[in-house]
Amino acid sequence: ASIWVSDFLASPIEDCSEPIGYAIYRAATVLEAGPEFMPSPLDTGLVLNMEDDESTVLYIYAIDSEGNYGFCETYILVQPSFSCLALGAIGGMIMTEEEEPVSSVQMSLSGPMPMTTMSEPDGSYYFDDLEEDFDYTVTAFRNDNARNGVTTFDIILISKHILAVDPLDSPYKLIAADVNRSGSVTTLDLIQMRRLILNVYDEFPDNTSWRFVDGEYDFPQPDNPWVEFFPELININDLIGEELNAGFIAIKIGDVNGSADGGQ
Repeated sequence: ASIWVSDFLASPIEDCSEPIGYAIYRAATVLEAGPEFMPSPLDTGLVLNMEDDESTVLYIYAIDSEGNYGFCETYILVQPSFSCLALGAIGGMIMTEEEEPVSSVQMSLSGPMPMTTMSEPDGSYYFDDLEEDFDYTVTAFRNDNARNGVTTFDIILISKHILAVDPLDSPYKLIAADVNRSGSVTTLDLIQMRRLILNVYDEFPDNTSWRFVDGEYDFPQPDNPWVEFFPELININDLIGEELNAGFIAIKIGDVNGSADGGQ
């Protein structure tokens, strides 16, 4: 903390050798310098810190234009000052369309305090000790065990959709069926699924094994989820307190009947 000699002047001093200057020193500084010490009217302030005594003795000097001076003694109480930084948190759930939890999802937080964590077995994740009044972005990523939940039954269901015999009835199933991430469901998706099931592929060449959509997003055309870019991230602007509804709908690519195990 900074203090100034003007803070200690109760009334001006009149002298025939004006102008009068003032200076402030720690008493310890003056005593250490000894008899040779000469105050200077340029020394009008001090910066106090944690190394100062709780009761720090000060010398306040008045100095005339001829270099004559006098001083008085006072003291100041030095107390530590702590700023209270407001902290917030961001969290939510990673669930499938059928409300099954998905664990082992890498959750990434970008903003002034970047960090990562993994979703828990119950699908939850949590970032805490975040500075408030800042913007944050949350993304989710998982790309393992591509065969999880992908069977020939899914191929049959997608084939019926392509033939308009039994269309897939949710935007999440359509995104799952779009194995090659082309923005449509075609026989090319079936080819990649067959190759995965037959162990020709170990993973989808054009896609991750899971995709994640902002749980609060409403598809304007549920039968065409690609009519606009659906959000695969969540933005939190001017975070205040806890934001614990930042959840994602998890979509297992290739699995349209919901048989994937979110814990695998």
